Amino acid sequence: MHGTKHGMARSLGFAAAGLLLAIGLNSASASAAENIHQLAGAPSRFSSVEGRDYRLVAAHPKDASGQVLTDIPAWRIDVRDSEGEWEENSDAKLPAWQPSIPAALRPHITLMHANAVGWIIVPRGWRVQRAVVGDDGNAIFNFIAPAGAATGWLTLEEIPACMGCMYSAADGILPDAHKLHDALMETSTPKPTLSPKPDSLSYPNRCTARLAYRPAQSPAVQAVLMLDQRSDPNFSAIYAALPGDQVALTNFILATHRTAHTDCAL
Repeated sequence: MHGTKHGMARSLGFAAAGLLLAIGLNSASASAAENIHQLAGAPSRFSSVEGRDYRLVAAHPKDASGQVLTDIPAWRIDVRDSEGEWEENSDAKLPAWQPSIPAALRPHITLMHANAVGWIIVPRGWRVQRAVVGDDGNAIFNFIAPAGAATGWLTLEEIPACMGCMYSAADGILPDAHKLHDALMETSTPKPTLSPKPDSLSYPNRCTARLAYRPAQSPAVQAVLMLDQRSDPNFSAIYAALPGDQVALTNFILATHRTAHTDCAL
């Protein structure tokens, strides 16, 4: 019986790794041989094709008071599923945009909505690099600056169900994630080294990590990762590599993402 359980755990681990690789989640990149967790870098390996993999549809969201936002461009990102069907959505089904947007930032942002992740704040003029939602809900959205990812990029990842995927994505970053991953896989391994080495790594609460690091061929990255293991487990991460003169926008993007995931527990 123990052998069967151990085999199932290992199979789950391989399945998790394969699933993350299949949809290209950045935080899943790790080297088993060297035990290195490669942090997300500029998205260039994968891309989605507009009209084939996703489509952009103009949206007209309302704010918390019920007023239509008229001064900020907004788009729906409709993703084609594995069976070739398009997601169905409409302005009437969109959730209201709740956060207050500082006046100084309003000319610099676009709002995008995807069913899998909700609203996303994107620097104005940036384009979709990748939009993928797996059959189990694992999702990744990449956005890049007009001149390319080397000048700016933004990545949002969501893992809503697969525990092995969540622990792998958080391994070496969030407290206890490595121990939980080892327990799930029935292994005993050293904690991975993060690469690049973070300039800073802090924990606003037990299930949230805030980190900064400098990948190659990219602006410096500010990131927030969250792991919620309650009755409806979820891992969420946002990586913002904006130009150095857009600190206020970077902080607003990260703070808004955290606000949407305030109730979490590890």
